[in-house]
Amino acid sequence: MDEQTINLVNVYPPNTDVERRTFFLILELFIARENETIFGGDFNSIMDNRLDKLGRDPNSRQAATYFLRPFYERYDLCDIWREQRKDERNYTWTGRMTSNHLFIPTRTDFFLTSRALNQFITAVEIKPYAHSDHDCITLEIDFDKVHRGLAIGILIMICLATLFSTRKLSSFGQVARKNLKTFLIL
Repeated sequence: MDEQTINLVNVYPPNTDVERRTFFLILELFIARENETIFGGDFNSIMDNRLDKLGRDPNSRQAATYFLRPFYERYDLCDIWREQRKDERNYTWTGRMTSNHLFIPTRTDFFLTSRALNQFITAVEIKPYAHSDHDCITLEIDFDKVHRGLAIGILIMICLATLFSTRKLSSFGQVARKNLKTFLIL
C-alpha cells in the first residue's frame, strides 16, 4: 500500500436498466486499472437476488446486475458488506408496489472494493438514516495500516466525490485526472 493511489468513486446510476448499462460502460472510461478502487453509493441494482431483495420477483428489473457483475469481476472487486456477512439480510431502501401497496425492501446501496484493500477495511455497516428514503452505508479503513500520504489523498478524493453529482461525472473525471498529482502531493 505504500505510495499507492486509491480510486474512490461515488456512484448513482439511473433507474432504468438500459441507462444503467450505459452508465457502467461509461464509468469504465474513468477507472485507472493500475489503482485499487472503492465504489460506493446507490447502485439502483442488487448483487444477490436471493438475499438483497425481499418480496415480489427477485429478478424483476435487475438486468443491470448482469452488467454490474462482469464490471466488478474485471476489476477484482467484491461487495465488502456481503463478504463480511455471507447470508445476512439487511436492506437500504424500501419501495412500495403500486398494485397492492406492499413494501419491498432491497439492498441497493453498497460498497464494491478492490480485494487488495479488504485487509484495511475494519467495518462496513448499514445504519438507519431518517432524512432520506435510503439508509446510510459506512466504511471504515484502518489508516494505521496505510501509508499517511495515501490517507490524505483518500480524504481529498472523498470531499471531491461528494461535491459532484453523477451528471457531472465526465467533467469531474477530466478535472480529477488533470489535478491528481496536486492532490497526492499533500
